[in-house]
Amino acid sequence: MVKINLLSNYNKTVLYTYFAVLAMAVITSLWVLGKNRSEAIAERFTQIKSHEHQVELLLDSGIRAVTSLNQYATKHLSLSEAPRIDLLLSYYYYSYNSIDQVFEIVPNIQEDLQDKFQFEIGLISGTGNLENRSDQYYREMDMIFEMNLSFPVAMEMVPDATRVYYLSANEFIGVYPWPGDDYAFKKSTLQSPAYLSSLKKYNPKGHTYWTDVYADDAGKGLMTTVGSPLYIGDQYYGALAIDITLSSLSEELLPQGGLFGDMLLVDGNNNVMAHSEVQKNQITQSIEELDAHLPAALTQLGSERLFAMTKGQLLNGYYVQAVELVNAPFKLIYFEKEQDLFADSWRQFVVSLVSITLALSILLSVVHWLAKRSFIGPASRLMVHLEDCAKEPISPPSHTADAWLPFFSLISKTFSENKSYTRQLAEDNRQLDIQVAQRTESLRQTTKQREQEYSLLRALIDSIPDVIFYKNTQGQYLGCNKAAQELFGAGEEQVVGQYSEDFLTPELAEKLQLNDQKVIQSRSTVTIQQEMILNEQPKLLETLKTPYTDMDGELLGLIGIARDITAEHEAAEKLRHSEERYSLAMDAVEEGLWDWHINTDELHCNSAYFSMLGYESSEVLPSWEGFRRLVHNDDWKCVHKKLNDHLYDPSEPYEHEFRMLGFNGQYEWILARGSVVEYDDNNQPTRILGTHKNITKRKEHEREIIEAKQDAELANRYKSEFLANMSHEIRTPMNGIMGMIQLALRTELDNQQHDYLDKAFNSANSLLLIINDILDFSKIEAGKLELESVPFNIEDVLDAVINVNVIAAQKKGLEFVLDAPTVPLRVMGDGLRLNQVLTNIVSNAVKFTNEGYVEFGCELINKSAETVTLQFSARDSGIGIEQDKLSNLFKAFSQADGSITREFGGSGLGLSISQHLVRMMGGEFEVSSNINHGSCFCFTIDLPLVQQQATPEWQLPSTLEGANMLMISDNEKAKAAYQRMLPELGFEFSQVDNIDVALILKDEPQVILVDWVQESNTDQLALLAKHFKEAMIFMMVNYGDDVMKLPVIKDVARGIFSKPLAPAHMTARIGRTLKSRPKQIPPSTTNKSAKGRLLLVDDNAINQQVAKGLLESQGYDVSVVDNGQLAVDAALSQSFELVLMDIQMPVMDGLAAAKEIRKTYDDQQLPIIAMTAHAMTGDKEKSLAAGMNAHITKPLVLKEMFDTISECIQYKNSNKG
Repeated sequence: MVKINLLSNYNKTVLYTYFAVLAMAVITSLWVLGKNRSEAIAERFTQIKSHEHQVELLLDSGIRAVTSLNQYATKHLSLSEAPRIDLLLSYYYYSYNSIDQVFEIVPNIQEDLQDKFQFEIGLISGTGNLENRSDQYYREMDMIFEMNLSFPVAMEMVPDATRVYYLSANEFIGVYPWPGDDYAFKKSTLQSPAYLSSLKKYNPKGHTYWTDVYADDAGKGLMTTVGSPLYIGDQYYGALAIDITLSSLSEELLPQGGLFGDMLLVDGNNNVMAHSEVQKNQITQSIEELDAHLPAALTQLGSERLFAMTKGQLLNGYYVQAVELVNAPFKLIYFEKEQDLFADSWRQFVVSLVSITLALSILLSVVHWLAKRSFIGPASRLMVHLEDCAKEPISPPSHTADAWLPFFSLISKTFSENKSYTRQLAEDNRQLDIQVAQRTESLRQTTKQREQEYSLLRALIDSIPDVIFYKNTQGQYLGCNKAAQELFGAGEEQVVGQYSEDFLTPELAEKLQLNDQKVIQSRSTVTIQQEMILNEQPKLLETLKTPYTDMDGELLGLIGIARDITAEHEAAEKLRHSEERYSLAMDAVEEGLWDWHINTDELHCNSAYFSMLGYESSEVLPSWEGFRRLVHNDDWKCVHKKLNDHLYDPSEPYEHEFRMLGFNGQYEWILARGSVVEYDDNNQPTRILGTHKNITKRKEHEREIIEAKQDAELANRYKSEFLANMSHEIRTPMNGIMGMIQLALRTELDNQQHDYLDKAFNSANSLLLIINDILDFSKIEAGKLELESVPFNIEDVLDAVINVNVIAAQKKGLEFVLDAPTVPLRVMGDGLRLNQVLTNIVSNAVKFTNEGYVEFGCELINKSAETVTLQFSARDSGIGIEQDKLSNLFKAFSQADGSITREFGGSGLGLSISQHLVRMMGGEFEVSSNINHGSCFCFTIDLPLVQQQATPEWQLPSTLEGANMLMISDNEKAKAAYQRMLPELGFEFSQVDNIDVALILKDEPQVILVDWVQESNTDQLALLAKHFKEAMIFMMVNYGDDVMKLPVIKDVARGIFSKPLAPAHMTARIGRTLKSRPKQIPPSTTNKSAKGRLLLVDDNAINQQVAKGLLESQGYDVSVVDNGQLAVDAALSQSFELVLMDIQMPVMDGLAAAKEIRKTYDDQQLPIIAMTAHAMTGDKEKSLAAGMNAHITKPLVLKEMFDTISECIQYKNSNKG
């Protein structure tokens, strides 16, 4: 066997080596391929640059030609010589068309030679005639005569020029060559692009310019014009221009030198001027846009992105390179299919792959043959000898080679001497290694959990801005937070072990020590205010000191929380003094009286009317006009309207607030009241009496109140932001803890390990509930707490509540009993909120019960085809509640007794939140309690039923249907609960108080449940097993009791159940013990969403690992990026079924990333799910407003996450097909 394994392993090694050789060949060839691809891109870049140089040369010839003409014209116009128009006309033929009012000037050539030189001479044409023109005009005309000799030279400099001309601002043109007999100058020529581009309005610096592409009217194809404005000093004369065809540029762009792509020349408006698709000597007549010549894969990218590819890049299967020309405002763009560009590289890749693979394979074959001949054969025989000696030591074979004989002899001798000893030692070492590994892992997990809990608690305390410190009963400091360290001016290591007098003045230290003694002696909370000098500034501190105890109630010391209330105190004092001054002022100042006679405009006022504004009565005009001058301009329109409304309808009271100018130049607020007191014979008002009251101070107080309200709202917003940030910072590591536990639960575990991890997960979930309490109360205050409606199993909720509370109950020695339905119930509702309520009332029952029992019940009151009515209850034998304190139970931050809170802990939020949630579910809490006799909290709710298939774990194995079960327990509460539950599961149930009674029974039960406690007698258990030999014995034990290590129990017990006993756990455990599955109803066909590729966006490495592991365990292909910008890039360049988006990330947050993705994909094309630790009120609405489909919070709840993903993928696929 060893020989076979050796050869097999050797052959596998050779095979793997061949695979390695092949992999090496592939990697090497891929490296060569990458190198060749880079060289191909570099070569193509150089070739395109060469084309660019040729195009630049063609365009530069036009610039040089028109620049030379401009220099010549400028030099000629700058001469001071008199115009020679009369002399020149003697050599030219001049004609004037009086109808069109244009003239023509052509060289005077003999008639028999005119046909010969018709197209080799130029033409001068313009408006009007040449008589009575200015010297400047004649000088310019003289210049164009001279320029006619230079125009042919310019034509030769520019190979593709069609004509050269000078277009004057004086409305004439000189053009070469001959344009035709019908040509005459038109004023519309001055509106052409060639002329307009020379004007200062469009060309302020007077540079040489190029026009955009245009089609020539004469059928010469696409053309452009290069021109230069003519200036003498600041005076503009006209434009020199050359029209150029683009046919040669198209020929220059034709593929050559190994180029297989297309090249385009584009003007500033993205119109194609020339392109490599044009055949030689082919004339293009129409102007086409850039997109018409681009493949579809490049069109969708946009021209800006294409023109940005100046260094050459691969885009959508094409190599793209853009070049911006220097001599003209044009751009070159080249694109070539990637497969054409890299064709040679792929051929070289195949050749190198085959060559390297063949060479390495030959080398490996030679080495393999030599190794097998010289080593593997002898080693195989040695292994056979080793196997034989392991069975029974023997002598070495006679035909063994001399070189190998010592090895054979050594093996024979070793096995002969140490066979038995080695076996025993190996077994001992194996057992020791297992125990050491288990112990080490247990210690590591415990240490890690405690370190995490301490770090979290420490971070929370240090993040609080208030001063926090701890002292023992002798007044020594045990610790403090960062705020306290800043107050003391010392680090925590310097503070610990010191007294108050070590930091403070003797008087202050003595006063604080008296307060500490009062807290210690009375065991009550004390709040004091103390003035201190901090940073040479007087400060008022408010300190709250409260005692703290251990779990047994022994006093350990006190905790102090101090807060600087200087600003609040000063603000309160200022407000008080301000109110006093306001009251005194109102009492001292009398109202101003006024009497207005409307018809005469007389206004009579008392002294207070003027004095309240600081005037003497003689300083104000006693009339309506005088009143008008004092009213603020912004208020006058409203004042006038109010008075007119009152005069029109005196039944409407006149009362208005406005501003009037005071003597000091400041406006004072006035409250005016008045009414009509006299009427004329026509019942029209003639007189109004009223009062003025200075309310300026009241207005100032109103403004202060508004500012105070705004400050309070700002403080509340800061509180909400703090809660949101703390929630996010705590939920992020909690997601890692809970996610890793869930990943561990998906590995192969034994029952005990699975049970430990289950309870660890539920404990982590309880810590999360503390955070949720704070957030829930914030949501309740904001009126934004809502319930979900999703399917869940009642037994899962009950199991979660038990797992959270069972350890605490059993540590206190309490009997923890579950009374639950014996049928599976799957309902619609908010299972998490129901769990929250039940966990709160059960944990309270455990907390306030020191001895006796805690009974957790779920009673099926009524069940119909559509709904089920359930009553949940928590009963205990604890300390109870006084009747007069019951009314305060459900108030926030309150308890039945303040001392209870100090002894047992609690924030006072749990019952308040639970009451709110139960009412939202349609129920109401009922509480009954007697002091020292326990309490009962219960509520009843209706929940819609969800149709489900029968679950195997609720069904007994077929061999146990109707089996006789005997329960041995002396706990009355447990017996009462199991007396109802177990018969409903299908057992014939009986019970006795102890094993002695069970031993005298005649009928042998098939199943025995033994309620085991530490004091139980194992000898009696052995007698029980001997007496009932065929019965299956199961033990009910407290959580964590490893009774299976006891020899007797290990021999007789078939399994253990953790108390309290749940129906589903019993049937499932018994079924696994019998290794037979219960009768199972065939599952119905379910619509399971197709697995696909998901994009996970999260900047936390642990969260990435957790989420990716959970998703991949469900069959999804997961890609991960760590910020929003990368998510946007990935979503736009790759295909995904769905995106899972974190919110708070660097570079770009999740909300911004979702908005960017929604610009391209709607919510059905690419669903996005927010997966974040943000759980405050409004966070979900922000996610949905950003375009996301759903919002789930961390720590992740697997069922919620998988159901949400499935729903979104189904929604995406609903529009297909």
